[in-house]
Amino acid sequence: MSSGGKVRRTVVIGLRCPAYDRTVHVDVCGLDIAFERTGTGPAVVLAHGFVGDARSTWGHQIEALVFHRHRRLISSLTLVGGYAGWLGSLGLEESEQRLTRSLEASRLHPDEFVATMAPSMFSDSADSRLVAPFLDSVRAFHPDGFRAMARASYADQRYVLAEVDVPTLLVYSDRDVRAPVSLGEDIHREVPGSELVVLAGPGHVSTVEAPNDVTRELRRFLRSVESPLA
Repeated sequence: MSSGGKVRRTVVIGLRCPAYDRTVHVDVCGLDIAFERTGTGPAVVLAHGFVGDARSTWGHQIEALVFHRHRRLISSLTLVGGYAGWLGSLGLEESEQRLTRSLEASRLHPDEFVATMAPSMFSDSADSRLVAPFLDSVRAFHPDGFRAMARASYADQRYVLAEVDVPTLLVYSDRDVRAPVSLGEDIHREVPGSELVVLAGPGHVSTVEAPNDVTRELRRFLRSVESPLA
């Protein structure tokens, strides 16, 4: 999210070669979406959660995917610690509490904001050297943008699950207190043909805390959905 609170940043990786690295913008229903483009060829879109930014969340995976080619990709979906919206996955009471806590946190000083959010993002054994850059990006949050992301996260998205008709990988972590494995099991039951992988050890932001494990599973999955006819 940008300092103006209107830009939703993500990364689009072209997996053929690291030919260029630039940011482009597209307007979607009045929302300015900023895509950081890296490489050329078939695209993998990496979208971050409601705190942090794309580079701090997916940095290890970006580097790995750019330099390891997957040239025959077909449409697919991967969720890492995802929800069917808070309301769809957590129920009314917990969703209301989470939204209230998020709106209250948005009014905190950046250092207090990090201190409030960080404990639920990582396990107690997380390597501080891996976590620090992510927390720096969290510290740079914009209150208006964070409030918008929290409200968007609240909505019930369960109706979407049965409509997913592409290969889907679900990655959850056994020490995630924000999106526990039971949420992944619920989504796994609702998304036809999905695959559920449970990582041992990390907390919610497993892309940062266990980057090698997430990258391994993501690359394995991408290889599995490559089309031999493309």
